[in-house]
Amino acid sequence: MNRIKAALLAATAAVVVAGIAATGPAAATAPGPAVCGTLDVIEIDGVSQCTHGGDTAPVAMPETTVQTRSIPAPPCPGDGRKGPRVRVLLGVPKGTTAPDPASTRSLMRQALYLADANLDAASTSVGQHYRFFCRHDRNVTVATVQLPVIGSDATYTFDDVTTELTAQGFTKSSAIYAAFVANIDCCYTYGGQGSMTSDDRPSGSTNRNNDSFPRYSMIRLGATFDATTLALLFQHETGHNIGAVQNSAPHTSGAFHCYETNDIMCYDDGGPYFTGGGSLVSVCPDPSSAGMYAFDCGGDDYYNATPAPNTYIADHWNVAESRWLTPVGSSGA
Repeated sequence: MNRIKAALLAATAAVVVAGIAATGPAAATAPGPAVCGTLDVIEIDGVSQCTHGGDTAPVAMPETTVQTRSIPAPPCPGDGRKGPRVRVLLGVPKGTTAPDPASTRSLMRQALYLADANLDAASTSVGQHYRFFCRHDRNVTVATVQLPVIGSDATYTFDDVTTELTAQGFTKSSAIYAAFVANIDCCYTYGGQGSMTSDDRPSGSTNRNNDSFPRYSMIRLGATFDATTLALLFQHETGHNIGAVQNSAPHTSGAFHCYETNDIMCYDDGGPYFTGGGSLVSVCPDPSSAGMYAFDCGGDDYYNATPAPNTYIADHWNVAESRWLTPVGSSGA
């Protein structure tokens, strides 16, 4: 197994699935058993959501030999601030030593550049990018936040992170908060975790994945994780935030992932497809020269910038319609 495959299959994240989305936090109601099934119900800033946990622990990865500094910076759409934005945070638990700010931000930005370039590559000739928050309209802003102390039980959770972020006011309904959390190798066994909504309706104006309430992702800033590993995890978690992968997709695992190797959103998550005897299938191309997997390698499960009429992705939720991405073909929107 190559090291990038190990990174994605072993380090990919738990997912939190929104049972009832709302037009605002005050409108949330508790999801019923028919929505959550065997998943647990939690509250994130007043929105009732369902949690999926227990994914495979990440493997510490060696430094990559791929040169990522040559990857271009993503654009800062519009003025860099208004409208839906992916806000990037560096989280440091209280009582732990903050990592070197310059080198850590450099590593995180390399990861973000890789993820954005990979999204752009998936949109072929038309182009599409993440709507990153850029305070000064120059580069992705990385804000440092203090997170709760690691408890005496030596565990750290997605709930710890989201509860503290909401308490600190990171609650804009137009934001995805992607928190890279340092110093938790001891206490968090996953690569990350993210919230999403179970809704496969095709229209971006009605699909709950485009509703106005804050989304959250937690990405473990592993001590030995390189830029490519972090890029894979960031793209996986924000993929969930914007609605990938719906359980109606052609290659669904039945647990909000898919079963094709070398795809950002696919791995053996123990979902119904796998418990029913299914296995990963090798149909996707090899990783890119930078070590990145494709973002929906067949363009048929969750992302296609130019979907053909009467196909699944044309008739169901296509994350290319997400308001947290620039309009297809327009990087400056």
